[in-house]
Amino acid sequence: MNREFVNRQGLIQVASGFLLVVSCTPFLAVDAIFTDGGRLPQYMGFIFLILLVAYMVQSFRWVQNGNNSACIVDENNVQNKSKTFSVILKLSFAFFLVVSSSQMLIPIILETGIRLSVPSSIISATLVAFGTSLPELFTALTAVRKGYGELAIGNVIGADILNVLFVAGAAASVTKGGLIAPVHFYELLFPAMLLVLVVFRIGIEFSSKGKLNRQFGLVLLTVYLMVTYLSNSGVKI
Repeated sequence: MNREFVNRQGLIQVASGFLLVVSCTPFLAVDAIFTDGGRLPQYMGFIFLILLVAYMVQSFRWVQNGNNSACIVDENNVQNKSKTFSVILKLSFAFFLVVSSSQMLIPIILETGIRLSVPSSIISATLVAFGTSLPELFTALTAVRKGYGELAIGNVIGADILNVLFVAGAAASVTKGGLIAPVHFYELLFPAMLLVLVVFRIGIEFSSKGKLNRQFGLVLLTVYLMVTYLSNSGVKI
């Protein structure tokens, strides 16, 4: 992995996670978060989108100022193997599948939660989160098998940043009153998210020779399984 890239983008990744928690917390009534929960205000959604634009612009600047010779070679190879029209067609079809699947996903979440008497926040944080992460998982595995470990790590970091600034920001900005953060978020999901981000950063800082080894991969998987178990068992952190 590119140490400079991972450290730079990784700090933004961690900052985005903490920003989400802080933005959802009502500081005038902090003691009420474990009884009433919190909320991501609508105006914060617009701020998130502004930060997203700033992040994208700065990322392009970093790329332009960096050494992109390897990237240029890779792009040329891809262009020789695939026609532009074919790539656009595949991308459009994939986009259609994602949008159409999301239209079915929400009703299924609600119905599942009602039938199993499980809060929709728990369903979304486990089953839905796993399902929406599958594209990233297969992208990472494919990249690693082809020898592009940086692509796998960059995909994960970038997805985390976009999930906060883009997904949460866009959803909050079009929702009057903002997005509700239930009590369960503060009891488990927010602490778990921050824990994963911190563990990931520690692993990168102590990685040797610019590589994340297999042992650290097992640590991350263990943390994920632990959080998933606690989420479904109703245990609070």
